[in-house]
Amino acid sequence: MLDGEIGQRMLKEASTKGLVAIGWSENGYRQLTNSKRPVSKPSDLDGLKIRTMQNPIHLDIWRTLGATRRRCRSPSCSPLSSSTW
Repeated sequence: MLDGEIGQRMLKEASTKGLVAIGWSENGYRQLTNSKRPVSKPSDLDGLKIRTMQNPIHLDIWRTLGATRRRCRSPSCSPLSSSTW
């Protein structure tokens, strides 16, 4: 989508806001793991506790999908095997 007409329009729009957009980049693959059950559809998230960054968009996404959000404050995100989780 971003390589096509829509992406080109968005690049041009950025220049009207005082930005110089030179292209798009991928933000990486997303993966969800848990120790409770397989997740293959959004309803599988109901009641799961999901660690996420303290970012309003991330928190809203997980809430909307039915998961219980657990804020992961930096730098405590690094030791994922910590007993404090």
